Amino acid sequence: MNRLDLHPPEASAGKVVFRWSITPRSALYRTNGFTMRFPAEIDVTELPDALLLAAFLGCVHAHFPLLAPLQVTLPASLGPGEAEFWRRLAEVEAETLDALRGGTGVSHAVRIVETGSPLAPVPERPDGRSAAAFSGGRDSLVQAGLLAELSDRPLLVACTSGLPPLVDHLAARRREVLAETPRRIPVDLVEVFSDARLSFENRFAEHSGYPVAVNELTDTHLYGATLLLAGWALGASRLFFASEADVQESVTRDGVTIQHQHLMYAASTHRALSALYGRWGLSLGSLVWPLPGPLVQELLVRRYPELSDLQYSCWRVGPKEAACNRCSKCRDAALVSLAAGGDPGRAGFDLVRILLAQRGFAPRRLGELGRPPQPGEIVGRAHDEAAVRALRNIRFRDLLAALGRGPARGHSLRARALAAYSFRRLRRRTLHERIAPSPGYWKAAIGWLDASFRARLEEIFAASFTPDESLHPVQAVSASEGLTRRIVEPLRIVVPEEALR
Repeated sequence: MNRLDLHPPEASAGKVVFRWSITPRSALYRTNGFTMRFPAEIDVTELPDALLLAAFLGCVHAHFPLLAPLQVTLPASLGPGEAEFWRRLAEVEAETLDALRGGTGVSHAVRIVETGSPLAPVPERPDGRSAAAFSGGRDSLVQAGLLAELSDRPLLVACTSGLPPLVDHLAARRREVLAETPRRIPVDLVEVFSDARLSFENRFAEHSGYPVAVNELTDTHLYGATLLLAGWALGASRLFFASEADVQESVTRDGVTIQHQHLMYAASTHRALSALYGRWGLSLGSLVWPLPGPLVQELLVRRYPELSDLQYSCWRVGPKEAACNRCSKCRDAALVSLAAGGDPGRAGFDLVRILLAQRGFAPRRLGELGRPPQPGEIVGRAHDEAAVRALRNIRFRDLLAALGRGPARGHSLRARALAAYSFRRLRRRTLHERIAPSPGYWKAAIGWLDASFRARLEEIFAASFTPDESLHPVQAVSASEGLTRRIVEPLRIVVPEEALR
């Protein structure tokens, strides 16, 4: 059994240091610790120890399945049921990971041992300010727009943490987006810097047979930890992390709920954390839970055009780029935006490069897998269908106009002609593709939304989209709620029934 000893977090001079010891040494870790550096307006010495340890566990608990069988030793005694809460959260995550690598049945046993004195109570934040994690992606931009529209001067918390060879956190485009957003909408923005993503070997999970990188399991938890600490320090009690309906996709096999591989975004995880945070007068949620990804893209273009050109969604971006303009993520964002009446070139999407790179695109077919599809594959098919719908809905004259604007302007007439030809060929190839109608918003997930904003949010969604009241979202929501109940049961907190409808 591996042993992971967490040391007490150290807060001083604008930074918090998190350290651990592991026995025997593991190839998962490059270093046995990381730091968060906060802006001057945040006095880290005032952060309660209970929040610091919760942030620490939030960042590292996703490592537990990768290190199991494992004993975790804590530097203090948590509140009633909290140690079991973290064990169950890791256990639920381990079940999905095990299924994604073929259900090997490897032991994911985790034991958590508490040492030291009980932690002091956390003072409540009575003003009820809203704060949201912010990256500049489509979902965080839409959530920022919604919060600015529905609340008084919300706080955006950005976390910058490099992960070589990727440069998405270091590119000039990110600096532009973080500087420009608070100039366009009435929000405050703070940035936290961390070397957390340098502390682990990112391919460790893949080397262990999982179809994910380590950062795909941990990034959201790092950003959520900085949101928790910065939000509390600046008076926020309502915390938000954008999580779309896509990430709530799941399947049940042999009595086990298998979540999307990006389960760090899942509502089951965030709503469980919200139950824990409720002990301290805090909540955690998302304003876009009911919206599938393509609808989030449409809402960004149509409702928040003043933000849409700031979209920064591509993690494969180069140091001087706004998007890589080669991957399927860039393809989907550009095509759905253009079909919705936007100009993708304003956000750095280069339709010439995208259409040439994607000229061989064909929607994946789940029935040809030879096995039941995983949640990520189901979502991938849905995104491919959104791209097909966009191809069908874009007028050729609008495409030609877009090819001559923005980044595409520097391309030769020949390149633009080839891109237009690729567009025609793609549309012709997918013309008879059998695809589902455009999805609606998940009516079943409306009850998850913060009660103060719920009615207004449903009005906004209903004004733009039709509700999807089919059995599929109802089943996905029910499965998610079952996982949440299982995780939070040791806290002896009953999630309000009205929030689970």
